Amino acid sequence: MEILGGIIFLAIIIGIAWLWNTAENAFNRHVLSRGEYRAEQELTNQKFRYPCHANSSIIRPLLDNSPLGSSLEISTDTPDGVIFLYRPLLTPEFYACLEYPTSGNGTATFEFLKWTESNGVATHTSEMKTLKAWVEDVLLQADRAAIRQ
Repeated sequence: MEILGGIIFLAIIIGIAWLWNTAENAFNRHVLSRGEYRAEQELTNQKFRYPCHANSSIIRPLLDNSPLGSSLEISTDTPDGVIFLYRPLLTPEFYACLEYPTSGNGTATFEFLKWTESNGVATHTSEMKTLKAWVEDVLLQADRAAIRQ
């Protein structure tokens, strides 16, 4: 009987801890870090689409100059896209995917695949914004180069 009581007590403690953590994350998202949470939602809840007239042979070389230094690397490189990995220290903080047409005249897509959170809010949102702006700039440069050819 004492074992059953101990198990019930432990289950109650775990339930209270889970509720407390959930409430704290919600409070952080909607009160303390509301601006960061909105920025995170704008970045992570959608796939960005861009008209693209350049082919992969024009786009891919432009992706070698990272705006985030050595912290941003290309973890996967395929003929029709890349997956970026942002790792400022030893652990990955976010992954992002850029897919582009191999033959030109199509649509390029960019999205964040995975990211780390602290208290229910994504970390490194400023770096995510920087990466998104850089990808848009790369696609614009590639389009200009494709039109000149």
